[in-house]
Amino acid sequence: ASNTITVVYNTQAGLFLPQPFRPRDEFQLNTARAMARVRLKIYDLSGDLVRVLDHAASGTSLTIRWNGLNGENESIHRGPLVVVAFLNFVDGSTETIKEIFLFDP
Repeated sequence: ASNTITVVYNTQAGLFLPQPFRPRDEFQLNTARAMARVRLKIYDLSGDLVRVLDHAASGTSLTIRWNGLNGENESIHRGPLVVVAFLNFVDGSTETIKEIFLFDP
């Protein structure tokens, strides 16, 4: 007997990340339109800004790695965080995506 496993990849537009998220894991952005710039803002649940990741982009897919450090290069403690992705597209339009995730160093 064989154990067949089918893996379905989600290729729709959106922001994808592993749960739990660990240092050096990646945020994956997939869009239907070409991106020009992406800014990720990571917040704790009290609304305090933890880190800003700003990247130039080209194309419809972008991977952003985060080392788990805050803006002062200090390690972040385990807990839920919110990431807000601000997408700027080549055509001048914008989009915002929010996700809650568990950070577990």
